[in-house]
Amino acid sequence: MIAWLTSPWMGPVALGLRMVVGLFFVWLGWKGLSGDPQTVADYQRWGYPVGFRMLVAAGQVLGGLAFMVPQTSLWAGGMLLVILLGALATHALHDAPVTLVSPAVFALAVLLAIAPGLLGRPG
Repeated sequence: MIAWLTSPWMGPVALGLRMVVGLFFVWLGWKGLSGDPQTVADYQRWGYPVGFRMLVAAGQVLGGLAFMVPQTSLWAGGMLLVILLGALATHALHDAPVTLVSPAVFALAVLLAIAPGLLGRPG
């Protein structure tokens, strides 16, 4: 059932996923912190205050950086999953259903990247 998660190749796959997903979150967070016009407009449209955008963006940057480090990837993955759950809820309440795809795909990538650690294996 989960044998593929414990296979020898899962460690390098998890490492690659951590790098890609971590960099993606750093990029997203930087957009929020730097005041990217589309990001600012989205948070305003959703009714979130500036401070909340900054908090989420800081969490994305710090979580993305920590996610790329094996020793901190489990707690960072948990933090990023919380952010992704908020994104899923926000998109479900305010946007078209197709916008749920991106946060859901990244949540799956985070789970796959931290799976070896959750199973007690190095990743």
